[in-house]
Amino acid sequence: MRFLCLWLIGFSPALYALPTQLEVWFLSHKNSSFLEKYFDKMKFSKKLAQGADCIPMGDGCFHPQLGFVKDSHKDGPAQASGKAPTFKTFNMQEVELVECDKKYYFDVFCGEAKKEVIEKSVETEIWIDISGSFRLMDYSADPNHCKRRGFVELIKKKCADKVGFKIFHTDLFTLQEDSLSCLSNGGNNQKKMLKWIAESQAKKLIIVTDIDEYSKALDEFLSKAGAKILGAGVVPLYIDDLNKLSAGLIKSCKI
Repeated sequence: MRFLCLWLIGFSPALYALPTQLEVWFLSHKNSSFLEKYFDKMKFSKKLAQGADCIPMGDGCFHPQLGFVKDSHKDGPAQASGKAPTFKTFNMQEVELVECDKKYYFDVFCGEAKKEVIEKSVETEIWIDISGSFRLMDYSADPNHCKRRGFVELIKKKCADKVGFKIFHTDLFTLQEDSLSCLSNGGNNQKKMLKWIAESQAKKLIIVTDIDEYSKALDEFLSKAGAKILGAGVVPLYIDDLNKLSAGLIKSCKI
């Protein structure tokens, strides 16, 4: 945090061509007894994980939604007792060690294995957080469908090509396929995020992230940039609120 504060001293929003309208939606984790009971009872095994496109890794495999899933045959007494497994997530330093070819996207950390397409110029952009903090916040039994994807599809249906979408964790990518908005892995990097905002060509930018990313330094930056902040005050926002928040955006894109 101290490093971020010192870095912000030389990063004044006034020095950059920031979006005319900047909004950040901070989503909070909603306690769900259903999910708690579900994970308490659920036993993960390598066979189950592989059936859900889990990538073999060490003593288990890595699932885009669940993180590292250990082979149940190698579990100790704690796992055999039926207690909920502990998922291993990759921290920011580990994610940044992954080498990504800028010409391609790769499934887990760099997007899907496709050549990058030329971006169309749009006045409004929405950036959606796909870091590991969304694993339970936006959980779905189907890893290709989640509430973030529903939000994306609703905006696309109503606004057509007037709105562009990007996804981010430690890097920022153009959303090539709607299903990629359901990824939940890695961490975030506020220093990079502020740089992306400064370099954005969008006139209106909306960032959907989680409340854990909120900090005093980030708040000061957003205040200086004249940004609209939702979910970080008295009234929290939850993943279920995304479609409600889309109403104003849909109205504006029809003008």
